[in-house]
Amino acid sequence: MRFLDQTFKFIFIGVLSNLISYVFFLIMLNIMKINYLFSLSVLFIVALFINFFFNRNWTFRSNLSYKTSIIKFLIVYIIGYLLNIVSMFFLVDKLGKSPETMQIMMICFLTLYYFLLNKYYIYKK
Repeated sequence: MRFLDQTFKFIFIGVLSNLISYVFFLIMLNIMKINYLFSLSVLFIVALFINFFFNRNWTFRSNLSYKTSIIKFLIVYIIGYLLNIVSMFFLVDKLGKSPETMQIMMICFLTLYYFLLNKYYIYKK
């Protein structure tokens, strides 16, 4: 039951965070004409704060010290960010795919990556 509760909460926070980020990504990319890699970087920082706060305090209800939580969280999320940036560069610049579509694909992949590492590494009981 706890696994399902955490999964639901993680997905809820992730959907909310990614929906907000994706809308701003589209605005920055298509209306403001900001490079997609720079847009992803800015939005990553915003999502980082949202995800850390809600997943630590609500999804996983961690008792770890903030220092330990933040260090583990940053390691996992910086690796995820680099995976996203490198993959997007390859898919968009090298293969000519659309950044809008490829970012949706990356969100799906990274959601699984982040959930597993949040549950079994960052907030492991």
